Amino acid sequence: MTLSSTAYDGPQSRKTYHMPSLDLLAHEQPPRATRSEEDIAAKLDTMFRQLDVDAHVSTFHRGPAVTQYEVMIGPGVRTDDIANLRGNITYTAATSKVRMYSPIPGKSAISIEIPNATPEIVHLGDVLCSHEMADDATPTLSQSARTAADASSRPI
Repeated sequence: MTLSSTAYDGPQSRKTYHMPSLDLLAHEQPPRATRSEEDIAAKLDTMFRQLDVDAHVSTFHRGPAVTQYEVMIGPGVRTDDIANLRGNITYTAATSKVRMYSPIPGKSAISIEIPNATPEIVHLGDVLCSHEMADDATPTLSQSARTAADASSRPI
């Protein structure tokens, strides 16, 4: 038997690969705001009022691990004034970790991120079935493949 007549020289069967259905993957409902996030937002507003700081929580976005609170500050209030309240915010939210960003890119607001009491699992089915991935023919092969979710539960 010579090298030219090996089994590898025969015609290759060219079968096309079909992606399995995304229905096989686990799906969950998107996270919904719970009473605790609304309570924390109200407590932050009360704290700002009690400390005579012209600021209020305009909205919040619950993600799988953290909730982002958008804080609008009034005229004359410096972002450092809010940053100096980190201890008060930590105490008010009854948590040990608080992240603050000033300003939120594209907005005139400060972001206060507080960890959720119970983090949620991000399922691969939710990421692959998201609006961002719906137009991608090969979502797991593209450079834009996202394998996690941000604070607003959008795939990243």
